[in-house]
Amino acid sequence: MKHLILTLYFISLFIPVIGQDTKHTNYFNIPDQLSTSKDYKLTFKNPVSKFNYCKLGIKIENLSNSFLLIKKSESTFSFDFGTFNPKPKNIHIAPNGNKMPTFKVDGNTKFLVNSFDFTLAGIYKIPIDGRTIKMEDFNLPPNKNLIKAEQFEVKLIKLKKKTQETFVIFEIRYYGDKVAIINESNLVVRLENGDEFINDNTRAKPQLLEKGEKIKIKVYFHIPAKTADMQFAKMKIIWKNSLVESEKTQLPVSTYTFSLDQKQTKEKN
Repeated sequence: MKHLILTLYFISLFIPVIGQDTKHTNYFNIPDQLSTSKDYKLTFKNPVSKFNYCKLGIKIENLSNSFLLIKKSESTFSFDFGTFNPKPKNIHIAPNGNKMPTFKVDGNTKFLVNSFDFTLAGIYKIPIDGRTIKMEDFNLPPNKNLIKAEQFEVKLIKLKKKTQETFVIFEIRYYGDKVAIINESNLVVRLENGDEFINDNTRAKPQLLEKGEKIKIKVYFHIPAKTADMQFAKMKIIWKNSLVESEKTQLPVSTYTFSLDQKQTKEKN
């Protein structure tokens, strides 16, 4: 009798899942009316749901000369049975760039719905021409591995010097309440005679930091051997406008309704 009761108990745990069609997928129409903004353009991609999640992709094109910061967790999926927010993750889109993040919610088994509302929030505009932070020059060879200025901290992680190349990795941390823009391509190295050479890292691109965040940047300098032997030359890394602090402004919130695409749903299930 005890074994029968235990068996019935474990069967009862799986009844809700068995009652759901775990392979079925609902497909939704793309809304006709999209928010018009001078700062960005939206294109929705593949809005779908299964019994245990709902998700959609959004191609976001930055039409401005500022950064866009998208905080995914501030957006909302609304259903008859409740509202849900995507897991926290920040998306950075460079000026005139684009990305296509996926917004997904789970934590329930009722997502096979005929319609839902999606509120796109947490889009912030960040001007690139913020306030330049004056960081002290970094000596090579170094006399210290850590330098600070206001809400910024720069730490030397790796240094490799050869005759015609110097390679440096820095860790940069930001403690401020605004947004930091790190533009490593603006770094230069200066020789004792005043000659300057730019960062040759072709993959260098501006990056955003919020309070408490940190990144590592890679810096490459190349100098002809006839100019100086970088193994022995005394040099300084000059930060110029590599470290910038800027204000973020939240852009308007928009809500969209997604209705079931019955034809597509029937054809694909």
